[in-house]
Amino acid sequence: ELEKVQHTLATLVFRLDNEGFTDFYVNCERYIPLWAGMDAALIGAKVHLIIPYEEQCADWSEKDRDYYYSLHARKETTVTFASKCYYKGCYAAADKIMAEHSDRIVVFGCAHPISVIAKEKTEFMPFF
Repeated sequence: ELEKVQHTLATLVFRLDNEGFTDFYVNCERYIPLWAGMDAALIGAKVHLIIPYEEQCADWSEKDRDYYYSLHARKETTVTFASKCYYKGCYAAADKIMAEHSDRIVVFGCAHPISVIAKEKTEFMPFF
């Protein structure tokens, strides 16, 4: 199942690249967003990590943190923090930054708060 998810993400990133999208904004959530960001980096796209707050990954497993920091360290990656520390709206603030800079937003599933602020740009992908 995991391989299917990762293959679908890679296919999506490749399709978007072929459509002319050269910059990818990722909110640095574990798994799907980070995997998509790494796929984009691997094809040479510029990846912009929009992180809700500085300590977002502090309670993640060591393996997840290592993956997170390996994407940070890539030369084609930029990092923007929506906030220095956690507050109730920091995830929404990160979404707003991504929405303001994006021409298309891909949401996995059927709903996400970002689709409310950028409904005309949002493309929904079903869960795998």
